[in-house]
Amino acid sequence: MHRDAYILLLLDLLVSLWIIQNYAFTNIDWQAYVEQVRMVFADGVLDYAHIRGDSGPIAYPAGFLYIFRLITLLTKGGDIRMAQYIFAGIQCATNFILFAIYEDVMPHLTRANGVPKGWWATAFRSLVYLSLVTSRRIHSIYLLRMFNDAVSMGLFYASTLALVRHRWFNLHKSN
Repeated sequence: MHRDAYILLLLDLLVSLWIIQNYAFTNIDWQAYVEQVRMVFADGVLDYAHIRGDSGPIAYPAGFLYIFRLITLLTKGGDIRMAQYIFAGIQCATNFILFAIYEDVMPHLTRANGVPKGWWATAFRSLVYLSLVTSRRIHSIYLLRMFNDAVSMGLFYASTLALVRHRWFNLHKSN
């Protein structure tokens, strides 16, 4: 991965820690996730009609509850600040995966579509990376609201990276 990616990942981590310290957490679904984890794993409730939290009934397939169960265990029952630090790690890991996808795909796009090379390509890459690490929306979803979408997207991008690497590996292997 390009050097500027690592610098921006470090910057993103520092900004994330600053945001956690200086902006208030907004409880939209976090408490509901913790309650749903308790209902499923502690109380044994497995009927969707009865799994609910303070914001209403469970609205997603319950696979995310396994991830939130782990987070709940790591945070000793749902300590919000500790969970925010975990989500900061998830955000940085997701950005790392996105940068890796970009690094794998971009050389093929430049050859195929005439995207500028040289310093233009470096500047373009830096702008793409910078847009990810400076997004207020992304920081809000991951750090201030801790939505389950953050975990889902991280897993989606990890799957995409695996597919991209498999495709390019097989494409070059046959040549």
